[in-house]
Amino acid sequence: MQKVYDFMDSNLFQTVVILIVGFFVFVTYRITKNDEKKSAASIVLMEIRGIEAQVAKIKDARDHYITSPILSTNEWNKYKHMLINDMDYDEYNSIEVFYQLAERIERERKLLREQIEITMKEKARAFQAEAANVANQLWDKEKHEYDEKVRKMAGLFFPSTPEFVGRFPEDLMKKLLQEINSITTSTAGMKIKKISKDSNK
Repeated sequence: MQKVYDFMDSNLFQTVVILIVGFFVFVTYRITKNDEKKSAASIVLMEIRGIEAQVAKIKDARDHYITSPILSTNEWNKYKHMLINDMDYDEYNSIEVFYQLAERIERERKLLREQIEITMKEKARAFQAEAANVANQLWDKEKHEYDEKVRKMAGLFFPSTPEFVGRFPEDLMKKLLQEINSITTSTAGMKIKKISKDSNK
């Protein structure tokens, strides 16, 4: 029994215990890191699929300014440091370019919407000013005369003055939409699917 106590009190036993504990800490760390990487890849893959779906809708849309946003966050920027070691330069670069184009398309889409909103507000303001002029001219007349004149003016005014759509952002967005390529079917997409262990790969 004394020998057991002596062994447990020895440097050799303490070294073995430290090695065993260190090994389990290392294994736990690697498992945690792999889970984090898998989760990051899944998030990025889900966002890429969302961007691709929205880009397809915008390409098919007649009026680009009524479409939904392409992306609101950039998960790739948040997680790429965890995925970069599993990709070669071309795979990494193709995802970088994809996100850069997606962000530029979204900027132009927002600009188009802002132009439409400004035009609509200005049109409404101009209409209200004209309606006030009509009211001023017909102040001593019956209300139905005012209503009729304003109704006719609205019928002519709104359809005949469409909202302004800026030519430059519209043309630039069309050009960018032609340049953006699918990622999910590329080797970069396959790599992210492999990391995330995606069941749809």
